[in-house]
Amino acid sequence: MAMLKPRMNTPDLELDTLEGGKWRLSDQSPENFTMI
Repeated sequence: MAMLKPRMNTPDLELDTLEGGKWRLSDQSPENFTMI
């Protein structure tokens, strides 16, 4: 696995939410970073 660095594209990550929806890392646009 390659080390992730700031502003690099991330691997696809999609999770089911407790509300029945989907959460996708690629849909996030944080000011600094997304911590998961």
